[in-house]
Amino acid sequence: MDCWELARGVQADSLLEHLRRVSAGARISGSADEAAAFDYIEQTLGGLGYSIKREQVPALIGYPLDSTLEVLGPERLTLPCNGYSLTPSTPPEGIEGDLVYVGAGVASDYQGKDVRGKIVLSDGLATPAKVAVADGTGAMAQIHVNDERIHEMCISSVWGPPTPRHRGELPRMPAIAVTADSGRRLRSLAEAGSARVRIRTRTYLDWTAIPLLTADLAGAEDLFVLFSAHVDSWHQGAMDNGSGNAIQLLVGQLLAKHRTGLRRGVRLAFWSGHSHGRYAGSTWYADHHWQELYERCAVHVNVDSVGGMGAEILSDAPTMAETYGLAGELIRKIGGQELDYRRMGRAGDQSFWGIGVSSMFDTLSQQPASGSASAAATASLSGGGRRSGGFGWWWHTTEDTLDKIDPEKLLRDARIYVAGLWRLCTDALLPLDLAATANELAEQMQAAQAAARRRLDLSEPIDIAKRLARDIEALDADASRQAPVQANALRVRLSRELVPIGYTAEGRFDHDPALTQSPLPALAGCARLGEVDENSEEYHMLLVEMTRQRNRIVFGLSNAARLVAEALSTRRPAHV
Repeated sequence: MDCWELARGVQADSLLEHLRRVSAGARISGSADEAAAFDYIEQTLGGLGYSIKREQVPALIGYPLDSTLEVLGPERLTLPCNGYSLTPSTPPEGIEGDLVYVGAGVASDYQGKDVRGKIVLSDGLATPAKVAVADGTGAMAQIHVNDERIHEMCISSVWGPPTPRHRGELPRMPAIAVTADSGRRLRSLAEAGSARVRIRTRTYLDWTAIPLLTADLAGAEDLFVLFSAHVDSWHQGAMDNGSGNAIQLLVGQLLAKHRTGLRRGVRLAFWSGHSHGRYAGSTWYADHHWQELYERCAVHVNVDSVGGMGAEILSDAPTMAETYGLAGELIRKIGGQELDYRRMGRAGDQSFWGIGVSSMFDTLSQQPASGSASAAATASLSGGGRRSGGFGWWWHTTEDTLDKIDPEKLLRDARIYVAGLWRLCTDALLPLDLAATANELAEQMQAAQAAARRRLDLSEPIDIAKRLARDIEALDADASRQAPVQANALRVRLSRELVPIGYTAEGRFDHDPALTQSPLPALAGCARLGEVDENSEEYHMLLVEMTRQRNRIVFGLSNAARLVAEALSTRRPAHV
């Protein structure tokens, strides 16, 4: 069946019913309302013939319970506020201290200010990077100024459940959010030099059993496409992420109906712990199904916060270099927009990069840029973009309700996913452009070498990447002489070598932090290497680190080049 025909046949009725059922309650990770949504998902897919596996897995879960903010002087007042995920509670009596305004809360804003033992006030939504800066200053607590509404946030930089090595990177101080109006009052008092406040927060923070469900439909090949989304939510979470779950269930229905046409299987995965455990569910799954994912997962597609009213922008949807071509075709033919290339950002249950799984999408449709605090923050958290402006003013608030969904935009987004999943599951050759990935790595290494002022010689891996790109292009140009099963196995194997190079610093078996990444994060230190004194201790230590990362890159690229060379040498002879 043609993917475009299949997509055009999608109607909104079943989508909206799935959305209504999944979004019936506030799905805090590990809660009864979340379990009810998982029950509905299990019943729906089980009735379609999927092989269901549902389990309870351990995760460190945190979310705010209640909080108060009192201004003690020079005037007395109480302001509305809210806490954050994975932050500690204050003592029962609260924390009292002088208030210091620190601008946007980045490191440079603290220069010249003594905030030890004080409470800091910063503009904008809390992010893990801002929280990490504040944690290192000696301040006692943080207040983050949102826009007209307070947005719920997870502010830990630790990706998934922490290990002993990463335990100290969890947020160490209590933190709350206030509205823009309250923030203006607090800033005025702080800048007058006489503000004193008291914060009380009570948070849930404990190891908790959370649900995880996968639903499998087999294809002719052993490979499968992983199609995932989180179920947990803030409040009703109709857009974030009832809309994504509704699309998963619709795709599941269509693939089951046409299962005889599947070359590759599909695994629908439903995570908990996204909002309250920093992607805890998908991280647990990557850790506990590492080998199977390495051997069998063809590509990962994620869906999050789609179909919102006013979500006009499709052109900033994130992809990898190898999935950009497919994504661009889907968005052009169904959404009528041209997709700009935007690398995957470090967010959105992208927990499989160390394994080497190629990815397409997490966010898809967003609002036009508006300049609001929440828009800027959501655009930043999802990797930025030229045109996108976040997910809407209701994102992560009590207002994320069913009326914020535009049925036509939800239908449009669903059609993109339907066509994409059908292509990934049925194309004879997996639509992955690994030559583009190799070329991107070569360009990124050239940029890193220039940033290091050639203090690190990357000529060897650059040459390997360029040759690899040419050889992959030659192999792909001769696709008719490749057996599809072997060709697809090669494309997956190449992604196993190239994705960890391009997207991880920690490597295969750990998880990089939930912080903004530079391209080729393994060589992020090259910029600093090019700045420091060559006689300094920092220079010598950076050179050691970058040399080791270069060795890792050469190793992975050489493995990939060897695989392609073998494939070129064993192509089937041309027909006479």
